[in-house]
This record gives sequence, structure tokens and C-alpha cells, in this order.
Amino acid sequence: MRNILLVNDDGFDSEGIIVLEHLIAKLGHVFKAAPKEHMSGKGMSITLFSSIHFEKVDEDHYKIDATPATCVDVGIALSKNKFDLCFSGINSGPNLGQDTLYSGTLGAALEANINHIPAIAFSCFNNYFLVEKYFLDVMNFIEEHRFLDKVCTVNVNFPKGNEVKGILLTKIASREDVYYPHIQGEVIRFSRDIGSIQKELTYDQHAIEEGYISISVILPSYTLDESAYR
Repeated sequence: MRNILLVNDDGFDSEGIIVLEHLIAKLGHVFKAAPKEHMSGKGMSITLFSSIHFEKVDEDHYKIDATPATCVDVGIALSKNKFDLCFSGINSGPNLGQDTLYSGTLGAALEANINHIPAIAFSCFNNYFLVEKYFLDVMNFIEEHRFLDKVCTVNVNFPKGNEVKGILLTKIASREDVYYPHIQGEVIRFSRDIGSIQKELTYDQHAIEEGYISISVILPSYTLDESAYR
């Protein structure tokens, strides 16, 4: 039986992580270590040089007052078992293109990778029933392609609606988003327009827009392969 670490960035009590725990319970022993509060947009931020408070719900469930990536480290410290796999999500909203750099969902998964644990991150447009419907198909796709034979993060995004056209292996799209500052006194906030993308099904965001489940493989190293330096 596999030992599975379950994390997210929407918070311990969010609908997405409750659905995901139910789905993965049949795959192994699940240990849930999730943020006490909503922590979207934290990327791989970790807590250093300060105490981290946590609440033990039971032997396998912990609410942690920390970022998603830190929850991974705390989960590893608190668990009596070595983890074979990490699941992160289900995120409320997609994680595509450069948003994968900001995402706490992906940040937690990549922190698992740094700790030598393969990870799978799930995101959708709050249509969690679609994840439930196609979960086994996605897991079979991942197993068939042997993605988890190496330490990496498999980033899975579901389209809007009630059905999907299929599952596609995709690359991370690049966009030119436009940010607008709104300043009121000494307070500033930003809004964003999502920029244009590559209109090819080989890219994650366009695949989603066309009704496909997008699966991208993200490696924990940001450097080029050795062959690029020859």
C-alpha cells in the first residue's frame, strides 16, 4: 500500500481537497497536511525562522498555519511513514501557463519533488464532479505514460462544462497578461486581463479552452538539460 501525502492551497476545509481525499483513499494510506486558511498565490514560499503552529485533527489529518509548500515539509516531519506520492488540490480554478509559477497548488507539489516525492496536482473550474467522473481515466493515462517513474509534478487541469473531449499531453503556454494598478490613498490592488496564447492543442491553456483535460509534466529543476551546454 502506498503512503500518500495530501495538500492544497485553498485550505483544509475546502471542497476540492475533500473530494480529492475521497478519490485517492482507494489508492493507499492518506495523510492530509493542509493550510488552515486559504493560501492561493503563495507559489513555493516557505516559512523560515519562525514557529509554525498546527492543529492535530486526528492521526492522519493536520491543519497547519503555513504556506502550502511548508505544509509539505510539516507533513513529512509529522508523519511516521515515508511518502510514495503527493496529491495537491483540487484547486478552485485552473493552473495554466505562467500561473504555474505563482500557484500554491503547484508550489506544494514541487516542494514534494524537492523531498524526492513524485506529485500530481489537480485543478478545475469548481466542477469537481468532472474530476470524479474522469479521475480513473487520468490516473490510467499517467500510469501508461510512466510519468511517476521519475520525480516530477504532473499538472492536471480540467475544462469547463460537464464533459471532456479527451486527455492531451501538453506544454506550458506562455501569455502576455496585462496588470492594472488601482490606487486609493495608500492602498493598491491589481486586476488582470489574461493575454493571448498559442492557439495549438499542444499547449495547456488552449487544450482546456477546447474541452480537453490537459496534462503537463513539470520538473523540479529550472535548468536546461546537460546536452544544452555541449
